[in-house]
Amino acid sequence: MFYLQNPQFKWLTFRDMRGMSKEEFATVLGESCLSVWVDRISSFGTYPLESMRCGTPVIGVLPTMKAEWLTQENGIWSQDESTIVETIANYMKNWLEDSLPEQLYKSMENACDPYTIDKEQKSVVTYFEGLITEKVTEFEASINKLKPAEENV
Repeated sequence: MFYLQNPQFKWLTFRDMRGMSKEEFATVLGESCLSVWVDRISSFGTYPLESMRCGTPVIGVLPTMKAEWLTQENGIWSQDESTIVETIANYMKNWLEDSLPEQLYKSMENACDPYTIDKEQKSVVTYFEGLITEKVTEFEASINKLKPAEENV
């Protein structure tokens, strides 16, 4: 469909990146001029963030649940899947003319800033520490209920 509507871009290739190693995936993504994300049911969306981290702009359909990192400025977002082909063509024209807005790249960087390995590790540790503390408190409360009344005094 894309090539039928835009024969001037028949030299453009689309690449399915499933099944690649992490290293190959990152390399190919970083060498791409654009990534396309169409996933309405995703509640977070790691692929757009991976694209942004590699410096590759994203054209995508807005998911049903808006991800916390998603803004109007950090990608080219659409409500309607049927506009993706036209959006890609317009993007390619601007990319070839080197007229993409600089703010797009700055916003992509800002979207990725909260998601570092250190921050994610700390978040996981904090979550599980809180969970363990909660479960220990619940366990101790249930043990105290089982003790005879005179021991609880």
